[in-house]
Amino acid sequence: MLYLHCTNAQTITVTNDQDLKFGSFYLSGISSGSISISNNGDRSANGGVVILPSTVYQPWIFTISTDSETQMLVTVDNPSTNLSNANGDQITLTAGVSNPAVANVQQNSPAQMVIGGTISISNGVAQGFYTGDMLLTFSLYHE
Repeated sequence: MLYLHCTNAQTITVTNDQDLKFGSFYLSGISSGSISISNNGDRSANGGVVILPSTVYQPWIFTISTDSETQMLVTVDNPSTNLSNANGDQITLTAGVSNPAVANVQQNSPAQMVIGGTISISNGVAQGFYTGDMLLTFSLYHE
């Protein structure tokens, strides 16, 4: 789920064009680890995380538009949040750095931002389907 918080009174629209997906993986043995998707779509793992062959991994893609004739610079933060399964087990999702780091947006000139992320998994966490919400803050600056 995408929440939008603006630090400016300008009207903007953020459209979620593509969800963040990590593909198939598992935690091997008793080791903790992480899996990441970069903002250019590369997938990597550390620690005890083993990546399974999958074509279903991708970064987030957002389109940002405005009706303002004044050009605005848009940045996005990279927060962390917990994802949970039905039993209450948790893993941590941290948003990655956006590409571009700063987008230029104005009327009739939308910008696309791509954001990856990292899931951190502690040993002993059950396999399964984890869900959660992440609040991304888009900050606007006038030139």
